[in-house]
Amino acid sequence: MQTQLSIIFNRLPLIALCIVFLSCDPDDRMNTPQYNYNVAIKNTSQEALTIKGYKTKDDIGNFLPIPQLLNILVLAPNTVSETETIHVPVPLGNIAFGFSYPSFNNGSDSIVLMFADNRGYYSNNNDTVFWIVNKSTLLSVLEKDITNEDNVLKYAITQEDYENAHVLP
Repeated sequence: MQTQLSIIFNRLPLIALCIVFLSCDPDDRMNTPQYNYNVAIKNTSQEALTIKGYKTKDDIGNFLPIPQLLNILVLAPNTVSETETIHVPVPLGNIAFGFSYPSFNNGSDSIVLMFADNRGYYSNNNDTVFWIVNKSTLLSVLEKDITNEDNVLKYAITQEDYENAHVLP
């Protein structure tokens, strides 16, 4: 009897390990398809523009005393930014397609788009949006606001966007 119990207790860790191993589901996130796209910002206006990405909240959601400047993107008139790559879980044409512009996907929660004469737009993840009318922000770009030119998805800033820009504080 004692021998049979010792055999069972010696095999118990192996049995427990087998049960745990067989009961675990595989991590499906590793099997989720990723779609890669090249993206750029196209300044079709006659004015130079600067886009700045800021972090205004800390990791637990408290406002920072002074926003941290994380990134600056400068575009001359009638130019296109450098191409960047995005990885998204849904393809173009899917109703859920969208992305945060890569230059500002580094912790930025606020974006200021400013033309040379201190006019422009801003948006943040704190529900304060003062952005281009009927256009998604660079924190959440929608498919309706991009064009596919030579396999690069381009988000355009136009002369009309400049003309309708507001004086920034």
